[in-house]
Amino acid sequence: MKTIVAIVLVLVTAIPVMAEWGLYANRDGNGFVMERTFAFQKDCDEAARAAWNAAKQKGAFGCAEYAATSFAKPGREPRLRPDGEFGESFRRAQKRERQEAIAERQRREEEQRRQESLQTERDRMRAIERMNEIEQQKLAALRRLR
Repeated sequence: MKTIVAIVLVLVTAIPVMAEWGLYANRDGNGFVMERTFAFQKDCDEAARAAWNAAKQKGAFGCAEYAATSFAKPGREPRLRPDGEFGESFRRAQKRERQEAIAERQRREEEQRRQESLQTERDRMRAIERMNEIEQQKLAALRRLR
């Protein structure tokens, strides 16, 4: 039993799975860009709060967890700078996602308007049919009185 526990412990600890926390900023409104990495969420949250206060509460800052590739040390800079190729591709991807989300929302709104229009037309047709039935009943009643 001790051998099995030791083997499992060795196998589990041999897998270097750690998480890094990335500080993302949206300063220009074009999408979030990673600015720094942190080993702990607390450090990242503090840096996000400090950046938000330093920017006089303009822009958006936040932290997100991802699988560690570099086993970040607190405050370590990422290998790719946000103003380089990484930042441009990230901004393009964010813009494409926003455009797709807008297009999807417009499709849903158009479908909802179409469904509402169809329902309105169905209701109108039912009202006309009901009025015709009432008129037929009135005519039948008048014929019976004669």
